Amino acid sequence: MSRRRSALPLFRIRCFLTAATLIMLTPLLGPATLAQAGTVTLSGERLSLPQSPVFVAYPPDGHRVAHAYVLVEGSVLPGADLRIGGRAVPVGADGLFVEWVPLRPGLNPLRVTSHRGGQTWSATLRVIRAAAPVRPPAPLQTHAPRVAEVVDPGQGWGVNTVRSAWEDDAGRAVLYARQGQRVLVTGQRGDLSRVQLADGRPLWATRSTLRLLPAWTTDLTAQVGGPIWVSATAGDWHQLRLPTVGRVPFVLSEIPGGLRLSLVGAQSVGAWTPPSGLNLRPWQEGAALHFDLSLPRPLHGFAAGYQAAEQGDELVLRFREAPAPGPLAGRHIVLDAGHGGSEKGGAGPLRVPEKDIVLPIALRAAQLLRAEGATVTLTRQGDVTVPLYDRPQLAERVGADVLVSVHANAIPDGKDPRTVRGAGSYFSYTQSRPLADALQRSLVAAFPAVGDDGLHPQANLALTRPTSQPSVLLELGYLTDPQNLRTLMSAQGQEGYAQAIAAGLRAYFAGLPD
Repeated sequence: MSRRRSALPLFRIRCFLTAATLIMLTPLLGPATLAQAGTVTLSGERLSLPQSPVFVAYPPDGHRVAHAYVLVEGSVLPGADLRIGGRAVPVGADGLFVEWVPLRPGLNPLRVTSHRGGQTWSATLRVIRAAAPVRPPAPLQTHAPRVAEVVDPGQGWGVNTVRSAWEDDAGRAVLYARQGQRVLVTGQRGDLSRVQLADGRPLWATRSTLRLLPAWTTDLTAQVGGPIWVSATAGDWHQLRLPTVGRVPFVLSEIPGGLRLSLVGAQSVGAWTPPSGLNLRPWQEGAALHFDLSLPRPLHGFAAGYQAAEQGDELVLRFREAPAPGPLAGRHIVLDAGHGGSEKGGAGPLRVPEKDIVLPIALRAAQLLRAEGATVTLTRQGDVTVPLYDRPQLAERVGADVLVSVHANAIPDGKDPRTVRGAGSYFSYTQSRPLADALQRSLVAAFPAVGDDGLHPQANLALTRPTSQPSVLLELGYLTDPQNLRTLMSAQGQEGYAQAIAAGLRAYFAGLPD
C-alpha cells in the first residue's frame, strides 16, 4: 500500500551506454568518485548492474514533515558505512539502512556521507520540520434548491468509487450514488455539492457527478411496486427486482444474517406480499422505505443498481450466498498485484519499489492455485499501469468468487519504524472477514518472525470497498522494517508468501459452512 510514494534517489545515476563503454555520472555536493560497475549483492540476490553510491528512497529532498522525527531509508554500496547529520547509522551487509532521525524546527540540512575503501560520497538532504499550512475551507455557496441527477457511468455494480460516495460532515461515506438517481442540491463548496436527502440529511457529493435539471423539475420521490424474486443456487446470483417510478438514493448495508436496502424518498404502492420462499420484510420509516432480507447462508457478494424495465425502472438487488465448502478446483480467484507501471507504490530502500516486489509473489501464487484447478485472473502480469478501479471492475466482470490484492506496507510520517511490522489483512465488509481471517492465519503461520499486524476491518480502500465478492487487501510486511523487507525480497520469502496465499485460499474455501 503506497502510504508513501517511492522517491528518486538522492544521488541520481545517469547512464550512457555505447558499444564498449558504460559511463556513470554521479553529481555530488561533496567529494565525488565514480561508483564501480559490477556484481553486487542485495538481500541475497545476485544482481549485475551499476550502483549509485548512496540511494535515499525516502524522504525526497525538500520534504516537509510536521513531526519531531523523520524516517530516512535507503541503501549504500555493500561494505560502505553511512553517517547522517554527523551520526553513524547502522548499515546491513546488503547496504540497507532505516534510520529514525530527529529534527529541529525549520530547515534541517542533513549531511549524508558514505565511505568505502578510501572513497567518500556526500550530499545534503533537506528536510523541513513545520506544520502543514492550514487552509481554511472554501466558503459554502448556497443557492435556491435545484434537482440534480447523477451522471457517473461505468461504475459497475459494486465497485464503490470515491467519487460516487456521498459523505456526511465527518467525511464518512453514507451511500454510493448510482446512475440516474435524483437529489436536491442546495449549494456548493469547491468541487463538492451540498445535497439534501428526502429525510432531511445533508451530505456532500462530488460536483462533477451531478447534472442540474431544469428549475421546474420537482420529482424527488419514488413509488415502489411488488418485488420480483429470481432465485439461484448457492454461489450464483439471486436477483430481487423492485419496480420503481423514480430513481431515489438508496443505502445498501449488511445486517446480521442478511442485507438491508433503504430507499430514501420512496413509498410502496399497492397491496403486495413478499415472494414465496424469500424472507423479506418491508417497513416504512418516515421518508425511507426499508427492505430487510434474511438469508440462510452467509453473503458472498451483493450490489444494487437501477436499470430500465419495460414499464419504468427497476432497482435490482443482486446477492450471492456462500458456495458449498470444497477444494480450490472450480473456484474463480482474481489476484491483484498492487500498483505497476508509473505507479511504483511504497519506496523500496533496497532499490526495488513495492510494485516489483509484489508482482512475482502474485504470479507464483497464481501458478500454485491453477495447479489445484482454480481459475485465476491476474489484474496485471507485467510492469504495466492499471487504473485503480479497473481492477475491481475486472473481478466483477469475470464473476470472481474472491478478490485478493497483494501489497507491501509502509508507515506514514511521524511513526517510529521500529514499532510497526508484520503482515496485515484489510477488509471493509463482514462478508469478507472469513477470507481475511483465513489469509491472515496462513501468513502468520508461514512467517512468524515477520510479525502479525492483524486484521483491519472497515478499511476504506479501493480494493476492499467492492461488494460483488469478498474482497481483501493483504499487506505482506513493512518495507520500513529491515527484516520484513529482506524477507519480501528474498527468493525463499517470495516463494513462502505465494505458498501462504494459496494455503489461505485453500483453507477459506474448505472452511465455508455446509
